[in-house]
Amino acid sequence: MALRLSDSGLFAIVVIIVTALLAFMRPRIQPESNWPLLYFIALVLYQKTYEELLNPYPVFIGVLCAGMIRFEFMNARFIKYFRWLELLMLVYVIWSMLGYVMYF
Repeated sequence: MALRLSDSGLFAIVVIIVTALLAFMRPRIQPESNWPLLYFIALVLYQKTYEELLNPYPVFIGVLCAGMIRFEFMNARFIKYFRWLELLMLVYVIWSMLGYVMYF
């Protein structure tokens, strides 16, 4: 097993770190926070730049979940559902980036 230490590999490591921070901080921050939306805008730009690394459908599901949580017009149960769905998408991003950075 080796690490991919090219420019795209190092940038993928940054994406892993920022995604992990968001996954750990998301339950603690207010639903009205704009930081998750800014993260997902940056992730969409990253996905459009490196199209072979991430499937766009889970990324756009994460954008939808962040938007639904941010503009909360739902009760607490729906917000919890969208947070779990967003967490699954964040785990997918971490898993995909780790698969790219660490190769055999």
